Amino acid sequence: MRVFFYRESVNACSYYRCILPHKYLSRDPEITSKISDSLTEQDIEESDIFIFQKKHSSNDFALLNKIKAFGKKIVYEIDDNIFDVPIWNPSYAAINQIKAKIKYFIEKVDLVTVTCKHLRKELLRFNKNIAVLPNSLDFEKIDRGETIKPQILNKNLQQVDWEELKGKLKGKIIIGWSGSPTHKEDLKIVTKPLLRLLSQNKNIVLFMVLGAIKELVIRSPEDQIFCVGAVKLEDYYALLRTLNWDIGLAPLDFSNFNNSKSNLKILEYMSLGIIPVATKIENYANTLEIRFNNLLINANNKSLWFDKINELSQSNLTVLRDKVISFTKENYDIKNNIELWKSTYRKLLES
Repeated sequence: MRVFFYRESVNACSYYRCILPHKYLSRDPEITSKISDSLTEQDIEESDIFIFQKKHSSNDFALLNKIKAFGKKIVYEIDDNIFDVPIWNPSYAAINQIKAKIKYFIEKVDLVTVTCKHLRKELLRFNKNIAVLPNSLDFEKIDRGETIKPQILNKNLQQVDWEELKGKLKGKIIIGWSGSPTHKEDLKIVTKPLLRLLSQNKNIVLFMVLGAIKELVIRSPEDQIFCVGAVKLEDYYALLRTLNWDIGLAPLDFSNFNNSKSNLKILEYMSLGIIPVATKIENYANTLEIRFNNLLINANNKSLWFDKINELSQSNLTVLRDKVISFTKENYDIKNNIELWKSTYRKLLES
């Protein structure tokens, strides 16, 4: 089997959906796997199955038709419900301009791969052949124990010396959130609970990676909130390990778009022993409710968020840390889960 991952430029999506599967497929002597953000005629001749990740340009249409003319198989990889983006999302206008093009691709390919059951259900109207390939983690990298010197800013956006701050954090309860600026509506869910927690418990410190909302930063005590600068993709786990959070926040506003999201954020937290507190959307619930149901918040009820985070902040989390790490390794290690990719692609080639 000869596989070609025609990926997006390097970002978190391409890392989990293309780069990691490529890495582990390449270890199978019966599989040849290649990966690139460009695709040549020679590549088309030398491969059997092509994974197009979120492609939609005119050139990509031409490549799709050329591959079809060779009688080879095409997979379309997509990890978001771009057909139901909320109007408040900063990407709303840009995505609206490409929805029709992506729909065309989904309709024309042999197989669509997605991250979760809800997204599969949403896309079945365009293509009946959709497979769920859940996000998995690379514990070979995670278990290296790498750390990094983070860029830390205080609420006034002034640089903070990490070594000095690290000493002050000993004995504190560290709460963190990580995500892009597209999550402002989601962060509104936890803003008031967090402000209440910080005011009532001076032993709590909050870290916001990549994004925050103005009200939270302005109203938080200066020595209890810090913003963290972006790092290279390959340094993300080293950053989380360095910051050494006790609790990781995963609030999501209730919407069809968010219900189509994967469980990746909480998996990243749990792989490092960070205890997630998450909105009970479908895919967070599917991950947590059997063994960690008490970490799910049933609604956007601010008092429930406060109660759960407050309870965890006053608990000994050592045993729970070990449990979430073990659970994530047992169920979401790409080394084991790569068999699902293999069987899915083989089945397509045999059809």
